[in-house]
Amino acid sequence: MDKFTAVMASIQEALASLKQEIGSQQSRSPVAQDETLHDSLPQPPPPPMRRCLRLTLCIAWAFRGCSARSRSDHSHDDAHARMDYLEQCMRQMRVSAGSVV
Repeated sequence: MDKFTAVMASIQEALASLKQEIGSQQSRSPVAQDETLHDSLPQPPPPPMRRCLRLTLCIAWAFRGCSARSRSDHSHDDAHARMDYLEQCMRQMRVSAGSVV
């Protein structure tokens, strides 16, 4: 398995996890709470759509201009730099979700 395939599999895994998280949050029914109790609770984590948007932006940046640079001598290095950036984004998303990989 080459590095690109591994990165794509990791991206697909992250998207599936986000879909599951979104589905579980949507299926929860809101619970009525006393105002004072609600005010003392910590802020909830950011919605999963922010992480999904971040992943989308990472992917867009990582693959931006790949076809235009394919004839360049630096395209191989650029592709590796972009894949490294994608992997870094994936690690940051996993850490922010609470599971360090």
